[in-house]
Amino acid sequence: MKIRHLQGMKYQVCIVDDHAVVRSGLKALINSFPNTVCKWELSDGSELVELVKQNIYPDIIILDITMTKLSGWKTIQELRPFNIQKNIILLTYNSYNENIQQFIDSDVAAFLSKDASVQEIQATIEDVIFHKKAENVPQPENSNQPKITGRELEFLQLICDEKEYTYEQISEIMGVHIRTVDSFRKSLFQKLQKKSKSGLVIYAIKNGLLNK
Repeated sequence: MKIRHLQGMKYQVCIVDDHAVVRSGLKALINSFPNTVCKWELSDGSELVELVKQNIYPDIIILDITMTKLSGWKTIQELRPFNIQKNIILLTYNSYNENIQQFIDSDVAAFLSKDASVQEIQATIEDVIFHKKAENVPQPENSNQPKITGRELEFLQLICDEKEYTYEQISEIMGVHIRTVDSFRKSLFQKLQKKSKSGLVIYAIKNGLLNK
């Protein structure tokens, strides 16, 4: 992964979507967040490929999956030689659970639904930023996987379920108060060093936690 971020500077974001209204809305949000600025607005994946070929590597790329000329999936394939998948957040209208294995195989940083809340968008971007920073920190050899309790694992499996339960529904299924569900979420964020729901889902898939 290539990133050219200097300490004290904002992370530069590139939005790639063939709908001007979506680009405009995302740009306003990104520019309102403390650590990011939207520097590029592109209407097609081929424009992103050309940008990268000019040795310009946005810190974060928000990439629509369903563009008509060059889709997000095809764009990722075109960009593989440049090794910037971990800079990419995929944007989709559809449920991410329907395409979860394809998301994982693409090796992108994260994914977002177009109906995501402002808080979820910010959390997902911050999650990507956090892991960019972590990549530069030496990790101890043979570090143990974080210990997750049985109830935390149950919560993690439920948020990954294809039925896409709300937190209120999860509290009913688990037979606990909604505040307890929130404590499971916060605990997993801390233990797994994640800041968004999509980050938890990707971790669970990659570490085989859904079949336990």
